[in-house]
Amino acid sequence: TAKLEALEPQWAKVQAGGGAGGATAQATLSSVLADALRSDSVTWQAEKCSELERELLTLRVANNTTQRQLQAAERAEKTLKRLAKQFRDSEMQIQAMEQELGSVKAGAQIADKAKQSSNAALERTEAQTVHLQRRVQELEQQLSQASSGGAAERALLQEQNKKQAEKLQGLRREKGDLSQKLDALTQEVEAVEQSRREKQRKLEACQGLSRNLMDLLRGLQGSVDKLREEQQEVKSKCQDDLRSIADDFMPLTNVVQRIGASRANMEQRYKEIAEERKKLHNLVLELKGNIRVFVRVRPMNEKEKAAEAAGESTITFAEDGKISVYEANNSRRKWFEFDKAFAPKCTQQEVFEEIKPLATSVLDGYNVCIFAYGQTGSGKTF
Repeated sequence: TAKLEALEPQWAKVQAGGGAGGATAQATLSSVLADALRSDSVTWQAEKCSELERELLTLRVANNTTQRQLQAAERAEKTLKRLAKQFRDSEMQIQAMEQELGSVKAGAQIADKAKQSSNAALERTEAQTVHLQRRVQELEQQLSQASSGGAAERALLQEQNKKQAEKLQGLRREKGDLSQKLDALTQEVEAVEQSRREKQRKLEACQGLSRNLMDLLRGLQGSVDKLREEQQEVKSKCQDDLRSIADDFMPLTNVVQRIGASRANMEQRYKEIAEERKKLHNLVLELKGNIRVFVRVRPMNEKEKAAEAAGESTITFAEDGKISVYEANNSRRKWFEFDKAFAPKCTQQEVFEEIKPLATSVLDGYNVCIFAYGQTGSGKTF
């Protein structure tokens, strides 16, 4: 806007002046005006685009944060599932151990019953043994009392005593067998009791692990719920920001469309001004002359300097396009006139400034011919 205000007086002056110079100045000011409009439009668009890019970058950062939180929630959920599976496996192991412990307890009860029955049988056997011992003693007493009696009674008593001794021996063997069975049952009961205590320890350890897993599971479940709430909040915020940007973008779209239409008009005007500039430029070149001859003098080398006449310069320049050459043989100086004469100190840039309008005509689509003419070593290639 400042550029346009600065150009307004010049534009009014050009419009009032007219003529060929006015047309050239008008073309120049039109070009500057178009550049100023394009510069302001581009600057405004660049600022708005920078603002949108910053908002987009903010949304991308928020999106990345949401993605990281979502990934953390997914990892926590996977960990939660894995712990839940371990918890279910632990519960199954606990159930299996409880069943095994129940079977062990049932076996221990059966063994206890067998032990009790064996103890009862052993007690009965001992009672019978004691009773038989007393009976043997009684028979021995009767035998001693009847020793004075008849031989028949003695033989009868001896036979009874022999039977009682055999019966006693059988009871003693049965007692020994029962004692062995009782020892075996006692060892079996002790083994079952040890196994039960070991199973009980394992069950208690599994129950402790199950409680720890439950606590960890509840903590992870709370973390997952919190992450989901945060994710929902960030998602809602992003959606609100996107809706706000969309609302702000609608008037910007209208402005961009107006700028596009203005740009199209300016481009059309620029094309018209460019065509007018081409015509004026080639008109200037025609006024200068379709054929122009330049001369460029290279610096003298040491051999040429040694052969130069004393007190006279071989080459001299006068005005802009006049040049003279001194002939030592005839002791005279010849003058030549060109459209432009370049001294040895002229740079390539200075020469190009004279050739540049022809290059512009080439770009405008006109035929141009530039060639260098001179003897060998005169610097045509350079």
